[in-house]
Amino acid sequence: MSTTMSVTKDCLAVTTAFESSEDNNASREVIQKDVKKRWQSYIWDTFDKSPEERHFMFKLDFALLTMASLAGYFIKNLHQTNINNAFVSGMKEDLNLYENEFNYMQTCWTIGYVIGEIPSNLVLTRVRPSVWIPCCELIWTVLTFSLARCTTAKQIYAVRFFIGLAESGFYPGMQYIIGRWYRKDELAKRSCLFHVSSALAAMFSGYLMTGMIQLDGIHGLAGWQWLFLIDGAIGLPICIAGYFVLPDVPEICKAFYFSAEVNFLKSKY
Repeated sequence: MSTTMSVTKDCLAVTTAFESSEDNNASREVIQKDVKKRWQSYIWDTFDKSPEERHFMFKLDFALLTMASLAGYFIKNLHQTNINNAFVSGMKEDLNLYENEFNYMQTCWTIGYVIGEIPSNLVLTRVRPSVWIPCCELIWTVLTFSLARCTTAKQIYAVRFFIGLAESGFYPGMQYIIGRWYRKDELAKRSCLFHVSSALAAMFSGYLMTGMIQLDGIHGLAGWQWLFLIDGAIGLPICIAGYFVLPDVPEICKAFYFSAEVNFLKSKY
């Protein structure tokens, strides 16, 4: 097989000769328009899309990335790391804990996380993501509330295990959903935003604990107890919003905000 290529100012012409038993001179010419990107598209790729697709992508980015990054993954990591700040901000002294018990708390979370990942994703193939993932968020939010009432290390071990179990399906589940919605040339920026939110959560948890110290003693609760309550209060409305905002995978998506793009949705996916 031989191939010749010629490039003009406005288009790219590719001529390919195919060998065959009947006609060795058969050839096919493929004309592709030269794609010229605007500089804005290197920052965000929707600028070079058609108005219809740009409008669709704006809705998808706003709904999916908000629920996955700024809401879901941020809250997950906030609830995951709050035990670190609580332990050094009065919980250790109030509950007479020692440092190895803190390590056990982290280990219990990890055990629950490892055990739950595969089963959670198997459930995700049978249950709509817009139902299953918000349910997981709701479970770990309720468990975060309950940490404020724990009085022994063993109680914290149990709660942390189930928090890890509930959180285990979020990261792989969201990566699965994001991967189903975006093409490979669209995926990198969205995945980057998704992962940035985890670092923001760890940073925000420390600032939040600084504020919670000011609440120490109010209504008979210590500052570290207020940290768990505020974390849960932040996560609860996000869990509820997930039932209505989080899109399913394209094949079964029935999100209300895509009602005007049904035909485009079918053609794209």
